[in-house]
Amino acid sequence: MSDNENNALFALEQAGLIKIDSVDKPINFSDSTKYKKLSADEVESLQLQGLISQMPMAAASIASSHLCILTFPKGITGVLTKLKQGGFGSMLKGADGKFVGTASIHLLKDAAVIMQAFTIMSIVSSQYFLANINSRLTMINQKIDNILGFLYGDKKAELLSELSYAKRAYDNYSSLMSNEYQRTATIVGIQQSGKVALKDIEFYIQDLHNIVGSDTGHIGETYENAMMIRDSLNLSLQLYVMCCMLEIYYSQNTDKSFIDNLEHELVSYIEKCNSRVLSDLSVLKTKLITSESGVRSKIPFGQKYDTNKAIQTLTDIIDSIHEGETLSIRNIVHESMAAITKEVVFYIDNNDVYCLAG
Repeated sequence: MSDNENNALFALEQAGLIKIDSVDKPINFSDSTKYKKLSADEVESLQLQGLISQMPMAAASIASSHLCILTFPKGITGVLTKLKQGGFGSMLKGADGKFVGTASIHLLKDAAVIMQAFTIMSIVSSQYFLANINSRLTMINQKIDNILGFLYGDKKAELLSELSYAKRAYDNYSSLMSNEYQRTATIVGIQQSGKVALKDIEFYIQDLHNIVGSDTGHIGETYENAMMIRDSLNLSLQLYVMCCMLEIYYSQNTDKSFIDNLEHELVSYIEKCNSRVLSDLSVLKTKLITSESGVRSKIPFGQKYDTNKAIQTLTDIIDSIHEGETLSIRNIVHESMAAITKEVVFYIDNNDVYCLAG
């Protein structure tokens, strides 16, 4: 066999898990909207250099254009999963297209180098996708002071605690993923945070229903309490979504049935939550309208409350649920889960590695 046929990367390419190409034209890597540079410490840099040294055609490519493209058609995590399960057999073809032999990745001496480099690349690319998810979950990204403004009761400390844990898992993803013991412990913690968030969602939905359905108290106070509950509910719901995403990215589980089932579960639950909230807010809006017209109550809203503004706020919220709030978070869930198995492209330019964004 040729040197390439004894190379782990060549075997991976033959199996259709990766694709390696050279680039003849210059690329503007300073465009941060398109390219994300892998930040690696000295040890990681050496591991990435080990990857470059194993690349088929690396010497010729780097000598001429200084640039290679490494593509993972089914996502880099999928490749890692195969390697972690003990390698795989791959039939090797000769120049004439005939099968000339087999290679098993876990028996090749350069497999460890490849594995380490791929792990680094997987962590960095996953961190990039997680950052995209986190930026779209606006409620959990608020400052603590803002969150404290609407959280209330016994759930306040509980929800803040689990939110802090999830944020720590997100902020320290790269470091925690590199330590197997901490990674395992973090997955358990994330699952626990998800359970708490789910429990709090149910609590706030029931609390909203009880407050809106009650005929006691001032209608203005009912409205203010309902808005506070809705914010707490949205925070809990976004925390639940983030915990589900973190669990996938920490576990690196690319099993299609697992991802499909979890997505279906999340989307169905989000839609049920919105349906229940929509029903109660519609009832509250009707009460505000009748209160303003004097049909239901002659007690004025008072100096603190603006009935028309409250009715308009509820109208906007109800319209947003009807027109796309559910769709928006469904898209976040779908795109986040698809990202872990989508095609990932890396550009290797001498000593630097860049991930293609998007």
